Amino acid sequence: MPSHVELLQALYLRSDLGRYNVRAGVSPDLKSISESISQLSHQFHWKRLAFVEPSEDKKKRQKLFVQEHIRMATQLVRNWGYYDQVKQFSEELVQPIDLLFEKHHGFKATAVITVFDFIFHEWQKRLNSHWDHLKDMLSANTIDDIVSAYYHAFPDLEDSENQLLAEMKNRKATSQQTKYVLWSHADLRLQETGFYFPEEIAMQTGLAQDVVKRVLEKHSLEFGALKENNVEYLFMDNPVWIRPAIKLGADAYFCVAPQTFFVFLFEALLSLVDHDSSFRASYEGRRAEFTERKAEELFRKAFPDASITSNFRWLSPSRDQQFESDLVVQVDSFLILAEAKSGRIPPAARRGAPENLRESIDDILVHPSRQSQRLEEMILSAKLGEDNTSEFVEAFPVDLAGVHNILRLSITLEDFAFLQTNVNGLKSAGYIPENTRVAPVITLSDLEVVVEILGSSVERMHYLTQRSEWDGRFDYIADEIDLLGTYLKTGLSLDPKKVGKRSLVLLGASEEIDNYYQSKIAGVFREPPRLEMSRWWRDILERLESVKTSNWLEAGVVFLGIDVDLQRKVERRLRTLSRRVKVHRNRVKDEYCVVVLPQEDCREAIAFLVLTEEQIAMREVLIRDTASNIYAEHTNVDKCAIIVLDVDSPIYPYGTLAWSTR
Repeated sequence: MPSHVELLQALYLRSDLGRYNVRAGVSPDLKSISESISQLSHQFHWKRLAFVEPSEDKKKRQKLFVQEHIRMATQLVRNWGYYDQVKQFSEELVQPIDLLFEKHHGFKATAVITVFDFIFHEWQKRLNSHWDHLKDMLSANTIDDIVSAYYHAFPDLEDSENQLLAEMKNRKATSQQTKYVLWSHADLRLQETGFYFPEEIAMQTGLAQDVVKRVLEKHSLEFGALKENNVEYLFMDNPVWIRPAIKLGADAYFCVAPQTFFVFLFEALLSLVDHDSSFRASYEGRRAEFTERKAEELFRKAFPDASITSNFRWLSPSRDQQFESDLVVQVDSFLILAEAKSGRIPPAARRGAPENLRESIDDILVHPSRQSQRLEEMILSAKLGEDNTSEFVEAFPVDLAGVHNILRLSITLEDFAFLQTNVNGLKSAGYIPENTRVAPVITLSDLEVVVEILGSSVERMHYLTQRSEWDGRFDYIADEIDLLGTYLKTGLSLDPKKVGKRSLVLLGASEEIDNYYQSKIAGVFREPPRLEMSRWWRDILERLESVKTSNWLEAGVVFLGIDVDLQRKVERRLRTLSRRVKVHRNRVKDEYCVVVLPQEDCREAIAFLVLTEEQIAMREVLIRDTASNIYAEHTNVDKCAIIVLDVDSPIYPYGTLAWSTR
């Protein structure tokens, strides 16, 4: 695990290089070290959980579990975004203030990104080259061919091929044993993949050599540099996180975990600005600007037809308070109220320090939720025509008469160890007031993935709608991409009665999405994973999005509430019904209609009217009658999408679509 490599590196840096017997590690040594580091990590985790006594009251016990959750994430979790995405975000964030970094350090922040990006790709290239050298040896069948392939791969070996072949045969080694011995021998060369020199990096990146050297000086440690550091602190506050390279001499550096720089990018950048209050203020201001502008950019990409207003200022009904809302996004009858927060999560909070953790939860979860909730309540009051709201209605950038659905979101720059998906747990621990309706929190990087993986505005809006209903409704452990992976399989349509009080563990549900992005990084093209649905259903949604009749998005969201199994069941029923209608044209009234409810006690329904050519002329009456019958029979339903299918002159995927509200 990356965290084990980081911990091991810090432990080695506690002693001077002269204390070590410098030789390449062999398999038994590496296995022993790996097992020891793993045990240390587990003991550090379980040591604190031992303090959670069964006799502790529930609230205190839950608070300790929350603190331990974020500590464990700090210790082990290493992905706030996919590599290419993190690199792009990093460059976009720092480019406008590059000259400030150059003024203070003699190098631009983008130069740091360039250096570690080069090391990362060069390191991967060297590793791949190493494994490529072993391919022929591993695919050979006889000992003679195995040894011959090994010497061909590494012609600089001192002993002769015949000597090695004789040794293997003298030991009566099998082909597999020979491969294992040679593979282990080749591993002695792996240390060569970690050496880097400023001159080499400068030539490959186009940066000046002195710039590269300054970058590496700022982001490396020498042996012995951590001799005064408390070993136990290394689990939660490891200096290697922001200085992942090892300085070996005036012009030589060693780095085998260059991705660490990008994992702890925000901490690394802060370490470069923290010495000067003015510099830090400029950096913090840029973070805020970047978060708001990037969030707006992603919403425009997600909903190309949206009306988006940023930094909307409004007065309370009493006119004694002014508020500002970051983003108001209107798409069809949906209104998204988004607060974009760039607030930093300090190291103390990531280490589970109670007061710092509480402050961070307030900043990231509670305060933005109250802001968007305040605006939502004002909108609802204005729609009801309550006193002192007319001025608000005139100033509001959207015609509120057409708004039927309001979603609230909080967009953050930094990941919060997916604590944001554990609203009920945070309320039980007392970190969030019980009466606070917490808006779903999504990081910028995760929002970008949601927009890319979900291929249409309808899917994106349905995901955000379902996502809003999940928080506080289900107890689950997952990050945002796990939730997205679950959505692709289930549409996040779970029955609360069946789930009960169980905690859903969704970790790993992001596997298909992870594989897609890993393939992109490796330059391998593959189709992104998609929400599973039948071909006809997808075509219905595509036409909805193309035609964009009134309330098209609302209707599309209702259609996505039907899972793929029910979609296919409905299609079979409609095929059977169409054949009957075509043959038996005189029938009782209710035989031409199929009504579908996504879930029991839900508020939406879909009806399919299968009509002959003669009945199409009176479809408006039949649509109204159908809606009335649905509302009478299903008292919870207050919205209904109705599709008309003509059996005599069929239009694919449908002829008429109507939208009705109670």
